Amino acid sequence: MRCKPDGICFEKYLHEVKSRSESTYFQEGAIEDMLSQVESRLAPKYEELLGCLDDGELIGTARLVELIDCLIAFIASLVVRHPKWLGPERKKASTLIPFLFEKETLTVSDLETLEVMGLKDDLPAIVEMAIMDAALFSTDERAPLMQIVDILKPMNVTYFAAPDNCEFIATSFPLHAEWMSTSDADPVAVYFPLSSQFAVAFRSCEPTGGKLVWPLVAEQVDSLNRCLVGGSDLNDLVFGTNGSYLASIISATAQHGNQ
Repeated sequence: MRCKPDGICFEKYLHEVKSRSESTYFQEGAIEDMLSQVESRLAPKYEELLGCLDDGELIGTARLVELIDCLIAFIASLVVRHPKWLGPERKKASTLIPFLFEKETLTVSDLETLEVMGLKDDLPAIVEMAIMDAALFSTDERAPLMQIVDILKPMNVTYFAAPDNCEFIATSFPLHAEWMSTSDADPVAVYFPLSSQFAVAFRSCEPTGGKLVWPLVAEQVDSLNRCLVGGSDLNDLVFGTNGSYLASIISATAQHGNQ
């Protein structure tokens, strides 16, 4: 079978929700628009961080800490939007509806309002949109996004530079996490290529200290690239148990889907 290069490892309408009442998408483009807004806010900070690494400046300053915080927010966003994590959570929409009635987040009056608006059949779509909103954008301390931020923020940060004769690989999901054992919920290390020239590692260990950027030899870059390409079974966990927090915050975000 032949396929154009731009159709390989690519899926259209990744964050769209099928409307039950019409043969279209419910609030089409809403999630993608919000993700674009997040990326637009973080992109200048990301570029500034790369500039700091290239110049070897701002070590130990408050400005560098701010840039690292923005990088952590970006990495957390990549994790929670990944289909391997978000997909199973989205499929819980129908099973969450009885829970929402039980907690009186949704009432009979709400159903009547939806029926008047012609949206009663779209209740599963509304809940699915609320799930994505909670997972991708909520800053509640129990939300998946903030759980990942809380994992990364206390870790020590080390930057790496590739030599002139090789480059770091940046994939569609350029992140490799490592756990001490399969029984642990949180990883002990996270590797992320920032660009072809620079990479960053978050590690729950003593800082190496001394340098802003550590130069690597080609063999070390190859080793990190193999981590990304090969992956591991542990990566299927995608930061373990954060999905369990979704049900507890849906009640605070479900109404957003009705608007």
